[in-house]
Amino acid sequence: MKVQISLNQIFEITGGELLGSTNVVINGIQGIEDAVQGDLTFFYNDKYSKYLPVTDASCVIIPLGTNIEPKPNQAFIAHKSPHEALVHLLNYLSPKTEVSSYKVHPTAIIESNVSLPEHIHIEAHVTIGKDSIFQPGVSIMANTTIMDNVKIGKNTKIYPNCVIHSDTEIGDNCIVYSGAVIGADGFGYLESDLDGSYTKIPQLGNVVIENHVEIGANTTIDRALIGSTRVMQGTKIDNLVHIAHNCEIGPNTAIAAQSGFSGSVRTGKNCKFGGQIGLAGHLEIADEVVLLAQSGVSKGISKKGVYFGSPAKEVQLAFKIEAVMRNLPEMYKDLAIIKKKLSEIDNQ
Repeated sequence: MKVQISLNQIFEITGGELLGSTNVVINGIQGIEDAVQGDLTFFYNDKYSKYLPVTDASCVIIPLGTNIEPKPNQAFIAHKSPHEALVHLLNYLSPKTEVSSYKVHPTAIIESNVSLPEHIHIEAHVTIGKDSIFQPGVSIMANTTIMDNVKIGKNTKIYPNCVIHSDTEIGDNCIVYSGAVIGADGFGYLESDLDGSYTKIPQLGNVVIENHVEIGANTTIDRALIGSTRVMQGTKIDNLVHIAHNCEIGPNTAIAAQSGFSGSVRTGKNCKFGGQIGLAGHLEIADEVVLLAQSGVSKGISKKGVYFGSPAKEVQLAFKIEAVMRNLPEMYKDLAIIKKKLSEIDNQ
């Protein structure tokens, strides 16, 4: 990332304790393994500790109390939370993406009885179905399809090539990234006892996305059979996540990529789900549950904590089991030796 900012400006934004040279001008931001002279970098994860003594970065944001001195012509900013300091700096430096002018592109197709405020931005080849309602500040980017009776709240941004199905409700200050599909039919079929064929079950519910939710690229959230599939306030969803019909995702939950939620899963608030986790249907997950990556959940989780494995277990137990399993080949060899010696004794 190319920037042009003085050390004093950076220090005013981040705060903390300034160490070393103050005559530093920063013209780039890089990870600590790639940073060179003129760059600002950061260190808050011990996995990268080997790079700290050797980096040529002109400025490094480090944890308070780190036992290292800056080189000549190098500055450190010691901070109680280097990650937080970096976020403040990136927010300051990030390009502002507010809509400069509100307009409706002439190629957009807008059906009857659509409520459009004065301050709305609709780009090329957007299609909007009838009876939809939009609040001020909404931005809908190119090639997005919004079907009938959709409601979208203030300052929500829909990136290109999204599909929002009928009756979906999206709150204020949400972001929906490219390729997301919200409100498609849930996976519901009636299997015949006679020949095993499937008859589609009508999906008559909808999807409700509350305020301040972000939905990643190519994520799919299915409409409910009846009632609502609901993603609650403040939740952040990564790319390529699937949330099935009638799920309820609790507030301020974070879901990493390639995770799957079967139908009617209910999660509590402030949960964190690592990449490629999977949950079986009709489960309830307590508040403040953390599922580490690739965990599979087959039963509900009733108390907060960190869980891992398939089936998921409390993390300390899961790690003990993993440690034993890694030793199984050697244990098998030892067992074979013991069996052989016992056999020799029996044959004497």
